[in-house]
Amino acid sequence: MGTALEGLPQDKKLVLHCKTGVRSAEVLAVLKSAGFSDAVHVGGGVIGWVNQIEPHKPVY
Repeated sequence: MGTALEGLPQDKKLVLHCKTGVRSAEVLAVLKSAGFSDAVHVGGGVIGWVNQIEPHKPVY
């Protein structure tokens, strides 16, 4: 996996997001297995957020 996770703080909550939530969920699983217990992701992604929270915003 290389050194990508080494630069991430383990003492802070990490919030992951992507367009639809699929990729952020995959990364969340990797982070959880690496010991990042406070990591979360936006279910449904940015599109889900817009649809539920800010429906007046454009979706690309």
